[in-house]
Amino acid sequence: MTILISVEIIILYSITVTSRQLLGWIFLHEQFIGNKVIAYIVALSALLFLAHDDGFRFNTFLLGLSMVGCAVGLKTTFDILVNSFIEDLTNTKLRIVMINVCFCGTCLLWPLALLLHFTQVEQFEYKHIRWLLTTITLICGLTFNILTIVIPFKYSSMANAACLLFVIPSASIIDRYLLNINYSPLVISAILCSSAGVLLSMIPKEWFQVSETTKMKQAFGLLNKDSNTNTATMGTGGTATGTSSAFEEIRAQRRIRNALLYNEVKT
Repeated sequence: MTILISVEIIILYSITVTSRQLLGWIFLHEQFIGNKVIAYIVALSALLFLAHDDGFRFNTFLLGLSMVGCAVGLKTTFDILVNSFIEDLTNTKLRIVMINVCFCGTCLLWPLALLLHFTQVEQFEYKHIRWLLTTITLICGLTFNILTIVIPFKYSSMANAACLLFVIPSASIIDRYLLNINYSPLVISAILCSSAGVLLSMIPKEWFQVSETTKMKQAFGLLNKDSNTNTATMGTGGTATGTSSAFEEIRAQRRIRNALLYNEVKT
């Protein structure tokens, strides 16, 4: 787009990573960890920084920002629908779906591009198109799609987030030194927030899970605590009835079960 620079579009697109995780937790009942909530908030902060870059008034910049924001929301919704309606989604199935979507978009949405051109909202002039950057982008896009087929990664999962960590600073450097674009402090803050949000979303869930060894140690710790309590009761009272011993054993088993359930819910 000519309204927005490339790094602004990439920053808005990076919101799909965190929003996909949030909506997957809500609608697909996927596992959701606290760091991903922080990643989503940081990614939305990048959107707010971009919206206030030009004073947050109704102009062509805010119009372009809204258009890309709607595209990001539709892309995330489409990703959720694909994962919910297609069982056992694999890279091959996802490629077939994306090819059909691109074909339908090319055949059905081309009047929208003509409408934007003739209304002078988004004009397309061949002499202003940077063919070198377009060719490099095309090659990188094809390479990424081939790698996601070969490597067992989902399209919108770790591979996409890792590529965004490389693309965001690369696009910033290209805009600054090749296109001579000076960034405002709000755009720089948006770049940092976007990179931080993508980085937080890539933290593996194993870092926040309690290991099986820790669970067993906690369970044995509760068991030893209850056994020591029973021993102290026997020492002070001299004798203990069978009923009290049975009650103490039931309490110990309940504590162990509650500890294991708590660890499962926590992870």
